[in-house]
Amino acid sequence: MAPLPDSLKNDTHFLKSCILYEALHKKPVFESYRNFCEKIGDDVMSYYDFEYWYYRFYNGELDLEHDRSTDPPHHTFLQLPAEMHNMIWKNQNCKAKISMRRVCKRMKEVIGNQVVMFNNISVSLGANSLCVKLNDKKCVEYQKDTDNSCVICRPGQPDQKKSTGFLETALQDMSFSLRFLNIRAQHLTIDLEKDTPLDLLNTLAEYFPNPFFAVRVKIMIGKKTDSPKVLKLLELGYLEEIRIGHHSRGCASADSVHNLPQWKQATRADTVYFLKLDFNQLKHYYHLKHFVVELKNLSMEQAVILRDKLISLPQFESCEIYAPGFDAIFLRTAWALEENSGTYRYAIADSDKVLDFQFTEGHTFYISKKFE
Repeated sequence: MAPLPDSLKNDTHFLKSCILYEALHKKPVFESYRNFCEKIGDDVMSYYDFEYWYYRFYNGELDLEHDRSTDPPHHTFLQLPAEMHNMIWKNQNCKAKISMRRVCKRMKEVIGNQVVMFNNISVSLGANSLCVKLNDKKCVEYQKDTDNSCVICRPGQPDQKKSTGFLETALQDMSFSLRFLNIRAQHLTIDLEKDTPLDLLNTLAEYFPNPFFAVRVKIMIGKKTDSPKVLKLLELGYLEEIRIGHHSRGCASADSVHNLPQWKQATRADTVYFLKLDFNQLKHYYHLKHFVVELKNLSMEQAVILRDKLISLPQFESCEIYAPGFDAIFLRTAWALEENSGTYRYAIADSDKVLDFQFTEGHTFYISKKFE
C-alpha cells in the first residue's frame, strides 16, 4: 500500500471519516485504534483524541463539524475530588487497590489516602495454621503441608501452594497489604493458641515496622510474655480499649503490659481472664473510664480506699470486679451503702452524682458513677 499523502493526514474530515468507519464496525476501541495507526500512521492522532471521536460516533453523534471546545470540562479520574475517589474505591478489594498503586505516582497517592476500615479483623494462629477473618468472614487461611510448605486457602478459589513455610508466607502477605494500604479496624482480635510457635513474636517488628490502627483489641495468649509484643504494634492515641485473656487463666504478672504507652493511653480495659490482681495493682487502672478485673482479696480497709479513690477520679464511669469469696454484706457495711430499689448507692458529698453498686451471686460486683 502506497504511503498516505500528508494532505490527507492533515485533513481532519478525512481522519474523522476513518474513525467513523471503525466505529460503525463496532470493534473494540483499542483494536480500532491499532487498525487506524496501521493504515494512516502512528503519529497522526493520539489515542486520547481517537477515543473521543470513536465514542461520539459509536453513540450515534455523527456530526463531523462538532467543536470540542463547546464540550463541558473533561476530568480524568485523578482530577476527580477526593469524595468521588472514596465512593469508587470503597467497594474494591485490596488486591485491586494494590494493583492500581502501580499505575503512576499520583494513583499511588490516591490509593494511599484511602482508609480501608473493617468492623472486625480476626487473626488466629496455631501450630499448623494461621487464619484471617474480615468482618467475621474467612478471608484466607495459611496451612502447614506435610512437607512443611504452605497451602493458601481462600473461599471460592483453588488452593495455592507455596514452597515457604505457612507462617513466613502469612506474615509476608499481611505485611505487604499493611505496607501499601491504609487498613484500620474497629475491632482487632489476635488469638495465639497454646501451641503457637512463639518465635514469631520476636520477629513481628521486622514484618510490621509501622503501627496498626485499631480502636479495640482483644488478645488471647498462651504465655504472659505474649501480649506486650502484640500491643506494641498498635498505634498510640488511636487505641481505646484493651482486652487480654489467657488460655489457661494462669498469668501471674502484667507489669510489662501496664508500663506500655498503649495501656496508659487506653480508656477501657478487661483483664479478668488474664491475671489476678493484688489490690495495689489497681493503680494501673485508675486512668480508665471502665475496667474489668479480678482481685485476689479485698479487705474492709481496702474497700473504703477503693470507694474513695473512684469518687475522686473525674473520668471514671464504671467497673466490674470479680473477687472470689467476697461477702456482699461485708462490702455494703464497709462502704456504708443505702439500698435503693434492689441496688445500693453511696452519695458523693457536694455533688449531684452517686456511686451505684450491684452485687451478683457469681462473686462479681459492679460499680458505676451516675447522676442522682
